[in-house]
Amino acid sequence: MCAGSNPAEGTTAGIVLWSRTVETRTASPLPKSIIAGRIPQQPGLDGLRAVAVVAVLLWHAEVGVVRGGFLGVESFFVVSGYLITALLWSERSTTGRTSLAGFWLRRARRLLPALYLLLLVVLVALVVGWWDLVARARGDAIAAAVYVSNWYQLVSEQSYFAETGQASPFKHLWSLAVEEQFYLVWPLLFLALLALWRGDRVKVAATVAGLAAASGLAMALAFALREDPSPGVPYDPSRLYYGLDTRAGGLLLGCALALLWRPWERSPDAVPMVEVGRRLPSWAADLAGLGGGALLVLCFWRLGEGSPLVYLGGLQLVALTTSLVIVGATRPGSLTGRVLGARPLVAIGRRSYSLYLWHWPVYVVTRPELDLPWSSGPTLVLRLALSAGLAELSYRYVEVPVRSGALGRSLSRVQRNLRGASPDRRRQVRQSWTALGSLGLGLLLLVGTVVAMAEPPPPLDSLLATEGALAEPEGEPSPAVDALVPTGAGAEDETTTPSSKPPPGADPNAVIPGSSAGPGSRKGVAPARVYAIGDSVMLGARTALADAIPGIVVNAKLGRFMGEGSGVVSALAQRGLLPGAFVVHLGTNGPATASDVTNIVEAAQGRPVVLVTVRVPRRWEGVTNSAIAEGVADQPNVKVVDWKRLSNRCTGGAVLYVDGTHLRPAGAACYASLIRAALL
Repeated sequence: MCAGSNPAEGTTAGIVLWSRTVETRTASPLPKSIIAGRIPQQPGLDGLRAVAVVAVLLWHAEVGVVRGGFLGVESFFVVSGYLITALLWSERSTTGRTSLAGFWLRRARRLLPALYLLLLVVLVALVVGWWDLVARARGDAIAAAVYVSNWYQLVSEQSYFAETGQASPFKHLWSLAVEEQFYLVWPLLFLALLALWRGDRVKVAATVAGLAAASGLAMALAFALREDPSPGVPYDPSRLYYGLDTRAGGLLLGCALALLWRPWERSPDAVPMVEVGRRLPSWAADLAGLGGGALLVLCFWRLGEGSPLVYLGGLQLVALTTSLVIVGATRPGSLTGRVLGARPLVAIGRRSYSLYLWHWPVYVVTRPELDLPWSSGPTLVLRLALSAGLAELSYRYVEVPVRSGALGRSLSRVQRNLRGASPDRRRQVRQSWTALGSLGLGLLLLVGTVVAMAEPPPPLDSLLATEGALAEPEGEPSPAVDALVPTGAGAEDETTTPSSKPPPGADPNAVIPGSSAGPGSRKGVAPARVYAIGDSVMLGARTALADAIPGIVVNAKLGRFMGEGSGVVSALAQRGLLPGAFVVHLGTNGPATASDVTNIVEAAQGRPVVLVTVRVPRRWEGVTNSAIAEGVADQPNVKVVDWKRLSNRCTGGAVLYVDGTHLRPAGAACYASLIRAALL
């Protein structure tokens, strides 16, 4: 998430489920006095939601101990599918029919008010305090309002795992889109399956479970048959993560479980599993619940987003373990239910939808050491406090009143009071409400107009070209430029820029001592003294590097990964153009491995290599820097410039742009001076 779901979907205290046995079924709805029973409180499910939402919040805060916190989304999917299907079946078994309009209206009352409040408040806040984010958030806000965020983010190429820079405050709403799309389709599929199997819910449940398995299989096959974009570039699984087709498995598994497992309900048609649920020993339910809970926590702890296992059955494993926890949590008198039903967990679980909605916008504008001067520890405390405060306001004054009908009752009470008031009083009230409505509409139009007119910031490549690019030399390129454009692996779309300031008196065609011109090089073509390989960070520092290190050749391009670096070095070696020294700054765009680093060093064939650590406010920052440290261990020809640490000591002005990664002019000068010192 950017990861999350609709955590409080179907809060057990607020979802109406009719659990009384009805002897006679008719096509007409029963009187409200008969069907107004609610599902018994299930605090265990609230506690399960609390565990999942805490995992998501910690993962988004990049707390290293929660490597798989994003998997909390899958737990929410299972719980949501379970509760909405319990509602659909109970309505049908009680009234003899299923009201699609009623189902969709309940979903709208449950989800829309809090979401639209979030969109409005955050857009106003961006206009007032974070103008640079307005244009970027505009499309995400529109997509979120109509619940197509997942597809919009795919079409607009917003990677869930590899995006750098300051994220959109609405990026996390993709999961709500997945659920809402499912809510539109599932009731129709549910009725179709009931008709197909003549109301046999065991067969319906088996079919739904088969569809869940098919969704998981589709994800696994797509991942197994993937085509990597090019050597060294990691596969981006965002399509598998965002798609309703590949993410419906958890929702469908929850639906299948609800058709078979409702231990609070008597089964009028004596379905075996329901009866087993009522008679299942408490210890057996606890074995399932506590065992599933332990596996779930293990997945949250160890199963990182970069692991292939996530897409080769890992998400389905999380869905299965969540189902086991549901079995234990809903069994009356179970230990699992008592543990998950602890008051703090229940309180968090009932507010989990609001917590999920509000936490990500708070996180986006409170980045440690960027937006705030504090480290990640104190910042996390502030983030959680702000998120909890906003969530409580939304829950208490929007969600609960709308869900319970309090707003409608208040309006009816006002109308009754007005009927007994004098004509002057009624006229005054109408005028007041008209003025208030006009003011609100005017504010909405004003905010909408400002947001629509907001200009997006210049694209990164334009910004880097303006701030840090070197002008191309006039006339024919020098032999060194021609020879040092790599061919082969990693050479596509390269930007190879030589220094415009060669060493005084140097012959541009001379072979530089300490470097080799092998049989693959052209006669009279000199390898570079220093050859720098980098991504967009180095691209923005080309001018500063040329000023600080005469004779340097900078080969940098947007979106390059650490795994591509060895291909660039090998291409030079194949042409006999290994330089006197290498500078490598990669890893900004995604996690690196120690083998990626080792491959670069080995390809350099003993030439001095200066590796620069990354400073990027994403969870792979620590992974990449650890890989650099591990990959250069016991390598005498390698030096490391710890840019992550030393960048805080730079003086002379602001070091980084608002994305917390790319270099302003003062930062580029400091960056180049550190690399120069390492080379000397």
